[in-house]
Amino acid sequence: MLRKEDKHFEQHSIHQIFGKNLTRLLALSLFSLNTLADISSNELPQGADIVSGDITINSNDNVMNIDQDSQQGIIDWQTFNVGSDATVNFNQPNSSASTLNRVVTDNASQIYGNINANGQVLLVNSSGVYISENGRVETGGIVATTQEINNQEYLDNPDRIILRETDQSGSIENHGTVIANEAYVAMLAPEVQNEGLITANMGEVVLASGREIILSFNDGQITDVITTPSLLNSLIENKLAIEAAGGKVILSATAMNQINGGLINQAGSINVGSTETVAVNEGGRIYLTSNEVVFDGGSQTLANADTQGGEIEVAANDITIEEDARIEASATLNGDGGRIDLVAQNDVTINGVIKADGADEGLGGEILTQGEQVILEDNAQISAKSGQNAPIIQENNIKILENDEIVAQNTNQGNWRIVSAASVWTQTHASVIELALLNANVSETVNADLCVTNCSSDQVGDLAIGDDITFNNRSTTLTQLELTASDYLSLQGTITDEHQNLILEATGFRGLSLGTVADITANQVSFRSEEQLDVLGSVITTGNENTNPLANFIGANMVMAGLIQTSNQTRLGRIVMTALNQINLRPESKVLANGDAGGTVLINARHIDVDGFIQSNGGTGRGGTITLDIEKPLT
Repeated sequence: MLRKEDKHFEQHSIHQIFGKNLTRLLALSLFSLNTLADISSNELPQGADIVSGDITINSNDNVMNIDQDSQQGIIDWQTFNVGSDATVNFNQPNSSASTLNRVVTDNASQIYGNINANGQVLLVNSSGVYISENGRVETGGIVATTQEINNQEYLDNPDRIILRETDQSGSIENHGTVIANEAYVAMLAPEVQNEGLITANMGEVVLASGREIILSFNDGQITDVITTPSLLNSLIENKLAIEAAGGKVILSATAMNQINGGLINQAGSINVGSTETVAVNEGGRIYLTSNEVVFDGGSQTLANADTQGGEIEVAANDITIEEDARIEASATLNGDGGRIDLVAQNDVTINGVIKADGADEGLGGEILTQGEQVILEDNAQISAKSGQNAPIIQENNIKILENDEIVAQNTNQGNWRIVSAASVWTQTHASVIELALLNANVSETVNADLCVTNCSSDQVGDLAIGDDITFNNRSTTLTQLELTASDYLSLQGTITDEHQNLILEATGFRGLSLGTVADITANQVSFRSEEQLDVLGSVITTGNENTNPLANFIGANMVMAGLIQTSNQTRLGRIVMTALNQINLRPESKVLANGDAGGTVLINARHIDVDGFIQSNGGTGRGGTITLDIEKPLT
């Protein structure tokens, strides 16, 4: 690290933050520390060689003016340091003009003073760049990098800059203030650390490493970033603040070493939404890509804005969201929530807060957490709720369409999707989903194709809710829980519905089983399997004042040996069973559809064995309808 402070303190700090990556990080940091030399308070860049462009350089005591009349310029320097009392001004013809500055010696650049430019400044130093706490860089666009830029490629096409990794492993470290509003800040090196303030409102901030990095520009802004995995171990760390209100922040630290090669540590604030000083209607975008991404406790990754939440995308081998970390893309005044995608090849571990809420009349947003494992811990909180004045859209179409059921829906709440290769619910897992249903619809999908390790396990492709799991839906608005397994879905636990608002849909493509101790109560339920469907426990649907109770079952073959009941005296209850082949109602089975006007039981299959009890009026009121439809195959 390019830092003159006490080394012991730095090692302690790094150990606390990075743990298993300590050895790798210290190797980088100590190399950089040894490159620093003392500089005077009035020091200015030295040893200029103007390689290209119409450029004049004048110095007066502690002020250097670099006057450039051409659109592009190249200067090679022996050193590029700015002392605490010194100032370097780039005076360029317009904001699209740029100056490529290259340090050709092994002296890291130290910025303790001020750099100003009305155009764009590129600073290349393979030994690194350090900006102190009092350092200030304010430009129309800044690239600080340890990577190499070819002179001719830069002159031929300044709107497409190609940066290539060198054998040296210098770092970029900012403790000061870097400003490029409506422009860009790019810090590119194997190790990039921000412990200061980077501001690029309505612009772009890029902190990245890579064997090759391509920056594409249009009208003084970065429009695209392409990186290839670094041959070096990479670290991108934000410990203070990055602000790009309405803009874009990209952090990329992917390395060829898949074990511990690349790490993004987000320990501070990243904000592409409204800030304390700038309000924006639409949130910007945040992209994080690495072998490993860690959101430290207390960190804030924000894309909140007045009328539309922004987008946050994270892709890594492993993603960890620690306690008190916040990831948000919400509308704050009146509008829809944004989108948050957290996708890992291995594990996504969540112990913090993820929000994509709507506001006032706005709808909830979309949240995706996907990995081989999705681990929900005690302090995880997920929300994609609609605004308090958002319209409640409910459908109550209880009819058969292509042997399927249209169930009640609440379409204004946002959605949280959990996708993994296998899922065995713990009570904590259940409790986190239970809490999330207060503020979102939730779907959990298990897909065996996502398996990376131990793929021969019997649990791959399965979703299991054991008999020790209790789950109570406490939502006061209609909410959907959808469970899907590419192989088997086993439900043995207890699900209750405190306010009669849960729409439960469960699908096990290779089999679905409700065990003998399973006890399910919901507004409406739908269970499906392309193969065997067994209902051995209790399923009760209640409906509410706006929806009719519905229990819908679809499978190739079915065994019913438990209780299936619709329980609402004032609204029509409906039970539908549809099988491609056979339905077997064993002697212990009870199928009860009630209501003041009678309920409806419809059973479709090629072969039906009824040894149980079927009733369509709940024992009171007028008789309902019981229909056994033989040889009507599932279509």
